[in-house]
Amino acid sequence: NIQFTVPPNGFNVPQPGPNQLKVTTAGGKSSVNALTFHILTPGAGYNPTIFEVGEGKAYDPNDPVHNTGDPGGEFGPYEHALQDAINDAALVDEAMVVVYPGPVDLSNPRYNGRGAYYENIVMHSPVKLQGVGPGGVYPDGTPVEGSILDGIAFAGDTNLSLGWGELVLGLTRAGNQDLSGGQVIYVLPESDTQFGSNFKAAIDGFNIRGGDQQGIPGTLKSKVARSLPIPSPITCRSPTILLSITVVLTAPSASERPISPPI
Repeated sequence: NIQFTVPPNGFNVPQPGPNQLKVTTAGGKSSVNALTFHILTPGAGYNPTIFEVGEGKAYDPNDPVHNTGDPGGEFGPYEHALQDAINDAALVDEAMVVVYPGPVDLSNPRYNGRGAYYENIVMHSPVKLQGVGPGGVYPDGTPVEGSILDGIAFAGDTNLSLGWGELVLGLTRAGNQDLSGGQVIYVLPESDTQFGSNFKAAIDGFNIRGGDQQGIPGTLKSKVARSLPIPSPITCRSPTILLSITVVLTAPSASERPISPPI
């Protein structure tokens, strides 16, 4: 059990915004995955609107309103509490969607002992998607709940896939208009500059699994400034996260890190 206090002043005061805590033992070994915590500054600076998803939260996956189907009756009910939060977060300038563990269902044939969300979400605005950690299992077999996104339920003409298609087709989509289904997270900007603001989008603190590549994958179109040659389009075939964006590459200065292609 580790407890820590964020210092209010001094040389090591963290800056407003997301920070990471790294744990180092006396033997010099450090944690690989750091703990992210956000320093909020109400009234000014970093103070995103918070949308909470989880049992007992504003977006409760047990609430029938987050398990409805098509109002016109074309498809039945499916789970969409997390997507509802993302849709509402897109209506404000700066937003963070905090995802707590979902309902534990030991009767689920997939054994949902860690509270996974069976949603294939569409991230269509630069929100920060923040989980509370991936969870896990103790050596004695006891499960530890976490923020888990599982795309295994997306297939064929299921209610989930039909609801996903209705959402995506109703959005204004920048760049390549080809769609690909089955990815767990679909990052889908509505304009070429939407994700270029000072408030950066983020996906952190999750176990993301169960993705499947279906149909024609999206293409990442690349442009290069100055006299650099224009490269061939980069095809993204990641079954977990699919980006549909325009990547602008410029010649980096000596102090800048080289640009890596997205996964």
